[in-house]
Amino acid sequence: DKKEDKKEDKKEPVEPAAVEVWHARDVDVMPRQKINARTDRQRNTLAAWHVDTNRFVPLGTDLFERVTPLRRQRLAYAANWSSYAMERTIGRPAADIHLIDIDTGARTKVKDAIDDQTLQASPGGRYLLYLQTDQYWTIDTATRAVVNISRTAATSFINRESDATVKQKPSFGVAGWTKNDEAVILYDKFDAWRVAANGSAAARLTDGSTEQLRHRYARLDPDEEWIDASQPIHFSLFGLWSKRSGYARLDPGAGAVTPLLVDSKSITGLAKAKDAGVYAYTVQAFDDPPDVMVGGPGLQDARAVARTNPFAGDYAWGTSEVIEYKNERGERLQGALFYPPGYQPGRKYPMVVYMYERLSDNVHRWISPSDRDPYNATVFTSLGYIVLQPDIVFRP
Repeated sequence: DKKEDKKEDKKEPVEPAAVEVWHARDVDVMPRQKINARTDRQRNTLAAWHVDTNRFVPLGTDLFERVTPLRRQRLAYAANWSSYAMERTIGRPAADIHLIDIDTGARTKVKDAIDDQTLQASPGGRYLLYLQTDQYWTIDTATRAVVNISRTAATSFINRESDATVKQKPSFGVAGWTKNDEAVILYDKFDAWRVAANGSAAARLTDGSTEQLRHRYARLDPDEEWIDASQPIHFSLFGLWSKRSGYARLDPGAGAVTPLLVDSKSITGLAKAKDAGVYAYTVQAFDDPPDVMVGGPGLQDARAVARTNPFAGDYAWGTSEVIEYKNERGERLQGALFYPPGYQPGRKYPMVVYMYERLSDNVHRWISPSDRDPYNATVFTSLGYIVLQPDIVFRP
């Protein structure tokens, strides 16, 4: 048949079978080797060129290590994971840490098998900070002393509620360092703690646990290197159960923070003018588009200087609230519940339920209507649906 012959002619040529040699000692499987082939060919090591003496000193010794110079020091540190390459491929990051003399290239191993993804250097280069066995540790880059600095704090800096399937659960985070690397500001679930870099003392700076109000450092100067305790320190606030948010300030010498603004809305993005006591922040709610507010240091006198989506006032809009419940294991949970415009209590409505981890924290977030967002609560409520986003937790 001529028609059948023509169809055969149009078929794509068959690609000949290829041979892939997989070696038992390969750290990466063959498909990953192919993906990373170009990157692997471009790997390089770091070196220092001393222009005053025209000396070239290699600092890196392995293509699979990260070398980072320390600021204000004649040192660098290397995180070498060649001995733990296989562990890293299955989500268990580990590396040996070396200090390197930039003048000579001489290196000294200071710690074995730590999670280098938690490793950070202090701004002055006096310490390396890392997380291990649910504690924070520092390495003194001058004396090489390794100290557990968090043992003196009467709290835990580890987020044990994390769903991450790793042995070492993540921490709540690091706010930054005080001047001259004297201390590091660490977070527990609700508060900020000032912990001495040598482990000699720890002090809680905020009191968020009483009202279940999370305090987090608000960085107003994007170029700052240290947290200057001689100046007012601002903290963002978020109620774990109330979903209220806002800001507070800790003045030098004060024994407690001063709440400046807390409301049942989403209040974020605090910023300060560089050379004036003028502050700005953004406020929004599910039924109120984001507005940029500007005011003085107290924030209460702020006025709106920019309104987004002013059209919203011309339309009927839904509302939102937080609900509470317990799962079958008795764990206290919450959910974000969104009502359609003109909701009437007692009347039955169709409901859309969307579950993904913990979404209730977004109950006060403005959601622009969009036909490109497949789970847009604003679109669903505008069509007459109730939308429920219940929090869920995983179990091993």
